[in-house]
Amino acid sequence: MKRYYLIMFFCGLLASCEQVIDLPLRTSDQLYVLDGHFHEGDTAYMQVTLSGAFNASSFNFVEGAQIMIAGQNGESEILQELDSGRYAGRFLKGEAGKQYTIQVMHQGKTFNTQAEMPAKVTIDSLIIRDEEIVFPGQEPKKEAVIFFTDPGGVENYYRVKFYHNEEELIGFRVTDDQVFDGRQIPFNLAIEDLLPNDTVRVELIAIEQVAYDYYVGLVEILNLNPGSGVPYNPINNWSPEALGNFTLGNIDSTGVIFRGD
Repeated sequence: MKRYYLIMFFCGLLASCEQVIDLPLRTSDQLYVLDGHFHEGDTAYMQVTLSGAFNASSFNFVEGAQIMIAGQNGESEILQELDSGRYAGRFLKGEAGKQYTIQVMHQGKTFNTQAEMPAKVTIDSLIIRDEEIVFPGQEPKKEAVIFFTDPGGVENYYRVKFYHNEEELIGFRVTDDQVFDGRQIPFNLAIEDLLPNDTVRVELIAIEQVAYDYYVGLVEILNLNPGSGVPYNPINNWSPEALGNFTLGNIDSTGVIFRGD
């Protein structure tokens, strides 16, 4: 049985999840929303906003924040503000196996997180085929399927992104290796309106456990209150309390051109 989680922002109907994460109710009139990522071989990116509740319809972008990322060997960088609320590094690039600390400061408030950059897991293959599960009366769609081999003996967590003609398909898709430890894992997604000569690209991102728990928490929240905003936020890695998540990840990517039947 495949064990992964999917969020579709415009769909209230979601598959049930096998793992249940306790999500304590946390409310606040206004919280910082700190969303960012740092990948191996790339610089850090962060977006800072203020919001009354998670999934609010609008955000207030935060200007003038000071954001520092530091590695375990003393290397560090202050992120530069690109425009209102968006910040990026210029020279410090992520390395697998290293610990990194991120600090965000704004108007007397300080938020911190620390995590280790995961090792890359490579994609074995990517194929396009007719989807295997079809409801009665429906025509099968095409689905993209990647296969990758999980490193055995260690806990691994993954996020998978699918792109159709370089447009990212909506949703967060994550899985772990609890069932597939040390084995080859298939991961599939049906793609609407796939035509001959269209391109399909897939990114396999090895992520740390707290990022995985964060995405699974989003699924749990939407299952409890589908199709609407919620007054609490999923588990994340910020201390003290803030919304959003800073994800350390390691990406492998591959693509194919769909040639048709």
